[in-house]
Amino acid sequence: DTLYEILIRAGKEKKEIYCNATKDTSLLNIKRMLKKGIIRLKDEEGKEIVIGENSKLQYKENGEEVEYRNFSSYGEIEMLDVIIIPEVEKLEEEKEKMDMLLSRVRETIKMTGTPKETGIDELRRNIREDLEI
Repeated sequence: DTLYEILIRAGKEKKEIYCNATKDTSLLNIKRMLKKGIIRLKDEEGKEIVIGENSKLQYKENGEEVEYRNFSSYGEIEMLDVIIIPEVEKLEEEKEKMDMLLSRVRETIKMTGTPKETGIDELRRNIREDLEI
């Protein structure tokens, strides 16, 4: 199943997804989805989180920036515990766009012909060296 399919299924079943997101990895993908409007986001207390200025996460009700918790003893890894609420209709639209894009990519791959022969670049280099080109 793709991520879109998982989110669509969860949304249709009225399920929310609890996630411990790291600021510099999984939260980047979550923020992209939030910007596209295919999910809504809440903290563990149920306060809605939105994208604010400079792409920072903030609380919808008061505009305060969300606070991350340190995961490592040195504070290198920052985490945010969030609840993801799928927006089914928008997810289905986005999935349709992605399916069309993948279809085009597959067609392009088919039209390019056979894959390049293994070692052809090495063979060309050897010929150039032998001919001193």
